[in-house]
Amino acid sequence: MLTIEQLCAANYHYKRYTLDYFLDSAQRLGYRSIELWASGPHLHLEDFDYDRLVELDKKIQAHKDAIKALEEKKAELFRPKKRRRSDAELAKELFSKAKKAGMSSREIAEKLGLELE
Repeated sequence: MLTIEQLCAANYHYKRYTLDYFLDSAQRLGYRSIELWASGPHLHLEDFDYDRLVELDKKIQAHKDAIKALEEKKAELFRPKKRRRSDAELAKELFSKAKKAGMSSREIAEKLGLELE
């Protein structure tokens, strides 16, 4: 099954809309990549001078930054957080490791400065 990460939005489907609308739509829909066709009405190369290309590049970079921020937020929200172990769980693990290391209950108590009856 394809995921949105494997697809890209293409501007030729948006020929009746502005380029800004296309970029906003691609961002809103969650696309990570876009395909720009170098034709009218968005990017007809004979109509674009260097300054307009620089402006377009800035717009695309702004959308990339917004998508990256959204992806980071999404990862933070869905990243499972480590459950903090209780003192009892930590004590049990510590005792278990000491036993595996060959220590007796009396030796563990002695190391901790405790007296056993």
